[in-house]
Amino acid sequence: MASTDPNSRVEITEGAVGKLIVAVGDFPAGTTMTESVCSAAEVLSAPTMYTVQVAPGKHVDVKTPLMYTAHSCAPSGKIVVSEQATGGWTVQVESTRDLSKGEWVTFDYNSTEWDMQSPFDCACGAPSCRKSIKGAKYLSKEDAAALLPSCSGVIAVKLRETTLSSQ
Repeated sequence: MASTDPNSRVEITEGAVGKLIVAVGDFPAGTTMTESVCSAAEVLSAPTMYTVQVAPGKHVDVKTPLMYTAHSCAPSGKIVVSEQATGGWTVQVESTRDLSKGEWVTFDYNSTEWDMQSPFDCACGAPSCRKSIKGAKYLSKEDAAALLPSCSGVIAVKLRETTLSSQ
């Protein structure tokens, strides 16, 4: 079973969109807010509603509290993935800007899935909102270029090979 970071800097709360995670204090950009560790036996070959794509054909089903990280087209964080020597994966949420106590911890779901199993209409309210969240595969060249620094490794590679390589 996946484990969660005992030093998590977030707490689960109930919001208008359901459960989400918020910062438990003030944290600078670059802070690891929470993580989920998954064994090799827990790596899935297809996406689900709560997975993060970590490699081609490999998806990690993240657990509490990371699974309650809300989507935003103007996120406060990004997902950082690393493979363990045992074949498992560590998935972390890292803040991309300073966060204040009680602020939502979010990431852009397009940054971690090429083709989402559960696409949805976005209502994040950001000026840059893309309205439809389906996975990185469906991003415009402009949106893909803007998202690239926040993408997990596998998604960044796919964007460079496809969307960003086209003329």
